[in-house]
Amino acid sequence: MTHLNELYLILNKSLKWNKSHLKCFALIMLVIILKQTC
Repeated sequence: MTHLNELYLILNKSLKWNKSHLKCFALIMLVIILKQTC
């Protein structure tokens, strides 16, 4: 669960960058999380 907290902080930082980048980043993170759980 510490992983998710770190991801949340990174997402908050990326929100200040660009929303288009955020969408791509979120998709990549989801894929990584799914690979870890499966």
